[in-house]
Amino acid sequence: MQNDAAGSTLAIGARCKQDSDDVPLRALVQHLFLQFEDRQIQNEREFVLDGRTALRSELDARLDGVRRHFIVVVMKKDACVYDFMHVDGGGDAPLLQRSRADFDHMVEGVVVLRP
Repeated sequence: MQNDAAGSTLAIGARCKQDSDDVPLRALVQHLFLQFEDRQIQNEREFVLDGRTALRSELDARLDGVRRHFIVVVMKKDACVYDFMHVDGGGDAPLLQRSRADFDHMVEGVVVLRP
């Protein structure tokens, strides 16, 4: 989902039963950015999301010479890995702050439903 006014993008991904159970959350975050250059983690914190430990990382990285700011949340639950990503594209500062707050609010409300 893209917010043109804020210059931000929201991406959500999930993968199940792909041997991720033994991989630490920090390694899963690093895996998301393997193709990126000059990765600089600004901060990280663990928290509980839907009854499981999740990792929220904020970092800057470059891809093809373009620097972006990322907020990433990774969680493992029921043999699945869930990735939530907010990408700042350098839009209007107040709208971007709102976009980040909306992202955090959305992630806080995540509940994984069993089939």
